[in-house]
Amino acid sequence: MKKFILLALLSMSKVLYAQTNTFPTSGKVGIGTVTPTSQLQVVTPALSGGETLLKMKVDDAENDYLEVKNSTGGANSFIPLVLGNVVSTTNSALVLTGQTDSIHDTGSLPLMLFSSRMAGAKINTRPLFAWANYNVKHMTMLANGNLGIGIANPNEKLAVNGNIRAHEIKVETANWPDYVFAKGYELPSLKEIEAHIKEKGHLPGIPSAEEVKTNGVNLGEMNAKLLKKIEELTLHLVEQQKRNDLQAQTMQKMEARILNLEKKK
Repeated sequence: MKKFILLALLSMSKVLYAQTNTFPTSGKVGIGTVTPTSQLQVVTPALSGGETLLKMKVDDAENDYLEVKNSTGGANSFIPLVLGNVVSTTNSALVLTGQTDSIHDTGSLPLMLFSSRMAGAKINTRPLFAWANYNVKHMTMLANGNLGIGIANPNEKLAVNGNIRAHEIKVETANWPDYVFAKGYELPSLKEIEAHIKEKGHLPGIPSAEEVKTNGVNLGEMNAKLLKKIEELTLHLVEQQKRNDLQAQTMQKMEARILNLEKKK
């Protein structure tokens, strides 16, 4: 009789348990579902405050854990959240590592790839990703590849709202102004430059302070413009030196004539 009751209870528990879970000896495993569509499928009942699908931890750090959950906290919406919670030490809370060996350290494919996309197509409008400190976004990459640091909608490949420090910056530019030294180049006179400065308040070909404040400065373009001014100034100095040399020669000839006249007296 006792044996019969025990078997009955075991059978009933299996029936009740199988209403939400299935653990077959082979095939797909379901937790929270009896019809899993993948090798392991976990379905958590909708609860207010977020639903936890998976939580893992070690027994010697009770309050540290890895959690996979729904971050929305609302109904009819699911945003997967992978959370590494570490409060026992000041160690990193979550580490993602891609690893290989020396034999496979070759080729052009990245060891780690972060990909944003639609099903079978690329993203055209929405930002691809952002780095945030709580709810404050510090870095954003748009769908066109523009990266903004401190800027939510960068208009350039790299836009930074702040200072940049580097050992070296190389800027590629075309139309380098060596044409200033070519034959036939019309060198503006100093009088023309003076008139432009009096009228505009800045050198010809150089943007005004107001323009720079509004539009910023293209480093490659500005370096070329500054070099052009240096080359033009160099040509003016060369011409001035020629005039000085000619004037010195004239003075020497005049001094020689004066000496000859004095000797004849």
